[in-house]
Parts: sequence; structure tokens; C-alpha cells
Amino acid sequence: METRLKLGLAAMLLLAVAACDSSTPEAPKAEQPAAEAPAASAVIPASDLLIREQSEVLDFGWRMVPDVAAFPPLLAALRKEAQEALEDARAGAEEERMARGPDAPFFGHYWQQDWKVEADTPRLLSLVASTDTFTGGAHGMHYARGIIWDKQIGKRLALPDLFADWAKAKPVIEKAYCEALDRERSERRDGVKIGGEFDACPPLLEQTVTLAGWNENASGGLKVYLDPYTAGPYAEGSYELWVFPQPEVSTLVKPEYRPAE
Repeated sequence: METRLKLGLAAMLLLAVAACDSSTPEAPKAEQPAAEAPAASAVIPASDLLIREQSEVLDFGWRMVPDVAAFPPLLAALRKEAQEALEDARAGAEEERMARGPDAPFFGHYWQQDWKVEADTPRLLSLVASTDTFTGGAHGMHYARGIIWDKQIGKRLALPDLFADWAKAKPVIEKAYCEALDRERSERRDGVKIGGEFDACPPLLEQTVTLAGWNENASGGLKVYLDPYTAGPYAEGSYELWVFPQPEVSTLVKPEYRPAE
């Protein structure tokens, strides 16, 4: 009897151990979706806003306003143009130095362009660049360049693009522009007329035109830049005119470019 009891207990113990060893496998865990990589930062290195080269033949500089870093396509396009200007300036300086010969004096060339913001609205960004150059002549040269950028569609705009009816806006703007130019000329020349082309009004759309005074609540006016020799002799320098042809023109601006009411 005792032997049978011991055998029965041993058998039960073996069954219990077997049950522990043959535990049912765990159900496979549901696959967790891979964590998405964080979006790449749109930070622009400060070095992208500056191009600098100094050598015996050329002093070259280009500075872009940081605001443009928010619009990579615009920054890339303007930086590409600056790189091309650097290559042209470098080649021109080397060519002039070689042409002068070893005994002729050579004066290093200079090219400097600085950009700034003229107006910044929820839809538009207006920029102007001031450029000074010297290429070995009797004097240096100064000129301006402007850009009006549509932030939403990522495109440069010409002045007529801002208006629903450019045919109506054009004569009003041109009249205000020519009157502003005549007033400035008269002041610089003490009322004396030079005659010829320097008393004429150069075509508006051939000049650098930017937005002026535009902000979230007011469409403001325009600024027109005329380079030396455009509106007067070199001694008169550049002209920078504020043109405010409102209110006749403000209603002709396309609705998407008007300030919020």
C-alpha cells in the first residue's frame, strides 16, 4: 500500500513538471508602426546669406537679408545669381590685369551687393539691393535692383501683376512718378533745366520699382530707383523716389494683394 502511494505521488509530480515545461507559446505581439523620422529642419546656415572673396585683383561681397531664409527657392535663385556675378567679376578683373601688362598700374576691382526688406505683408515680400562696383574706370558705379515675391505661389512678380486692371493703373502711377522725379530734379538743380534726355521721364517699367509702406493694414505706395545717368548726369547720383498715387490706384490692386480690412 505504501509503495503504491509513493508511485502515485511520483507520477503526479512528473505530470506537473511536464505541464510546466510544455507551456503554450505566447501569441505574437502586434507589430508597432515604425516611428516617423522627425521632419527636417528648415534652418538655413548663416553662411548661405553671405558670399565673400578677397584677392589681389578682386574684393567681392554679397549679403542677403535673413528674412529670405524663409523662402528657400528665392534664396537659392538669388545666391545662384550672386555666384555667377562673382565668376564674371573674377574673370573681368583677371582679364584687365593681364591686358595692362607688368609695368602698368592695376587697381583691384570691387563688387558689393547688400539686400534689404522694403515691405513685408502676409502675401508679399519686397526687397531691394544696393550694388556698388569698380572695374578700373574713371569712377565706380552704383545701381539698384528690386524684387516683389509672392509668398503663396513662390513666384517673382512684375509691377503690373499686382493690379486687376493695369491699363487703368498705369497712367495714374506714371503721372505720380514723373511728377515726383521733376520735383526732385528741380530741387537738385535749383530749378535749372538741363535739356534733352535728362529732362525727360524715363519709362517706369525699365526702372527698379519696389513696394513702399505696405504692411498688414495699408497698401502704401511705391519706391522707384533710377541709377546714375538714367535721370541725370553722373554727378547727380541716383534717384530714389517715393510715389503715392492713392487712392485712385489702391482699388485697382488685385484682391489677394490688398491689405486685410
